[in-house]
Amino acid sequence: DYPKSAARDQGLFRLAEYEYALEQYAASNEHYSAVLQGFPESKLVPYCLYGRGWSLLRSQKFGDAAASFTSLIEKFPKHRLADQALYSRAMSRQQAGDFESALVDTQAYLSVEGRTDQEKADALYVKGLSELGLKQTDQAITTLTSVQKMLPEYGSGDKVLYELAW
Repeated sequence: DYPKSAARDQGLFRLAEYEYALEQYAASNEHYSAVLQGFPESKLVPYCLYGRGWSLLRSQKFGDAAASFTSLIEKFPKHRLADQALYSRAMSRQQAGDFESALVDTQAYLSVEGRTDQEKADALYVKGLSELGLKQTDQAITTLTSVQKMLPEYGSGDKVLYELAW
């Protein structure tokens, strides 16, 4: 049946997942993209868009990563990964230097009720970095300080303190 196998999309997806876990981001991007191009009706498309976005983010291809997350958000707005894609797109945009768009994304992400303190802290950290990028120092200090107050044991606490020191 190969290469016409009905399970080929699943095989390519699993291969991409394994490659991502092994930090082989270029290869994982290639296989996620193969599913997206060869199987546009597959139920795995949203997962491939998300995985591809992260592979690109890890490869420091921030604009392409943001585009992959945007495709997921626009094509599958009700999918459970669309919400995480919004936060991931904010990270991508912040890393790309598109601070205004990153702020819009973090504000939209934070506006959803029911976020855990960890989720809020992560988004606020990206928001604070974006504010620093826009030279909105006072707002950044307020935002980054709120991360420390909300979650004193925040996993990236050293990074927050580093940013506040500047």
